[in-house]
Amino acid sequence: MRMKQAAMLSFLITAILALSTTPLVEASSERSKTSSGRAVADWTTAVNISNTGMDSFWPQVGVDKNGKAYVVWSDWTDVPRLVYSNTNVSGQWGSTLRVHTVEANSVEAVFAEMKTTPEGVCHLIFHDVVQSYDVLYFQFKDGTWRGPENVSETEEGGSVYSTLALSPTDGYLYAIWMDEAVNMWDLLFSSRDPNIAAGWDHFTVLPLLAGMQYMPTAAVDGNGTLHLAFITRDGENSTVWYAKNTQPRNHGNWTRPIVIAPNVGIEWSYPKIACDNRGDAYVVWNGRNAQGIRDVFLRKTVNGVWQSIENVSNSNNPSETAAIAANPSSGEFYVSYAEFSGGSWEVFLRAFDRARTQDELKWSNPVNVTNNPSKSGFGHMAVADNGDLHLAYADDRSGRMEIYYTIKYKILVWSPVNVTLKTNYNRVLFYNEKINTITFDKNPDNDEALVASYRVYRKLASESNDKFQLLATLTPSTFKYDDRQLPHGTKYAYTVTTVDVDDNESRITEVVAEN
Repeated sequence: MRMKQAAMLSFLITAILALSTTPLVEASSERSKTSSGRAVADWTTAVNISNTGMDSFWPQVGVDKNGKAYVVWSDWTDVPRLVYSNTNVSGQWGSTLRVHTVEANSVEAVFAEMKTTPEGVCHLIFHDVVQSYDVLYFQFKDGTWRGPENVSETEEGGSVYSTLALSPTDGYLYAIWMDEAVNMWDLLFSSRDPNIAAGWDHFTVLPLLAGMQYMPTAAVDGNGTLHLAFITRDGENSTVWYAKNTQPRNHGNWTRPIVIAPNVGIEWSYPKIACDNRGDAYVVWNGRNAQGIRDVFLRKTVNGVWQSIENVSNSNNPSETAAIAANPSSGEFYVSYAEFSGGSWEVFLRAFDRARTQDELKWSNPVNVTNNPSKSGFGHMAVADNGDLHLAYADDRSGRMEIYYTIKYKILVWSPVNVTLKTNYNRVLFYNEKINTITFDKNPDNDEALVASYRVYRKLASESNDKFQLLATLTPSTFKYDDRQLPHGTKYAYTVTTVDVDDNESRITEVVAEN
């Protein structure tokens, strides 16, 4: 009975797996490098952390208080299917760990969610077959996975598509999933006390709508409030709903569900939610724009008040598999999604953050993070305490889908300002020496005591920015550099960065070039 009912959702997977069958095209990448090889204002070189020999999909990434990352994913195409993990807690990525052998020979199984504590304990849930579909829980601690624990244990109905929320105030875990134990596709709830080893509480039915609620997604803010989004379906359409509970273990305290996005234009809109320490919520989902193209949309609260719906991807190309991560202390948040760009799927990102500490929060332009000829997608993110953004995604550059990992470092030091270039000629006997003089000012946002040096980079004026080479390193009190004995017929371009005492390097400045 439960297996049959859960299979009603099987066509949901079709569009997702289509990402891995799209033809390849050629793509280019242009990134500015520092002397250490790090991409300035960009991402570290992505590393393959799976290498299981099978197609790997749907990663989840978490980060501890020391900035170490933990990633889980599932292998899809071989039987038996497996759930794996990897971590760089030792300082480098190790060998993969097998978490679970999937019992269900179906694309319906797994769809994991993971949450990571500051101490590096990982909590993982997903659905698989016990006697029929159930929600299972696993815990990673001290280098070992433990589990499964059966969270749902319903006598009737399929327990599927679970979400997991971790409270930053008391460490409680909250699981919500779809089930037909009472009505078809009610949302069921269970909690787990971190101080008790007895496991999960007996489930309760959330007092929201009377069944037919799908794809729950939950998060807990800095006040301990549990935020929940889910969808209802109407033919080829869906509606995104929201509710919250300031006392999550008091089931009578749920707010009445409200519609935050009516009739989004597709049947499975996959909402994802994040929140911050102020109690504001951020929800993304897939929908169609006025031209019928699939886009990624967002709605957020500001001081608890819902704002207008925003089109995040806003592209002429279809966009899928949205994910969101928030910096709980700053109110900055990040949206990743897969977009069919130039004939292939790529992972894009938009940030709602500050370019400088004194700036207002605002949207960045979309950034193609992967930007390569292979197919990429299924991005998932986590924000570290220091603001670094960790991203895991699937990519088939090796010939099969593998899990890749990269970091976008939070800028801790700011670029110089007011960069200028002046070309002079110094007559020496019978020779006119060409001199390019670069000047700049210190950035007032920087703490002068933490600035260690400035770096001047040079390239040919006709070259792309990834050709910049380190030319000179200047002291913190030097704001001028003379590039001497230059050939008269060659034109150059320059940029400058700030480096702090921890060797963090700023974004490059605006490029100045000879006319």
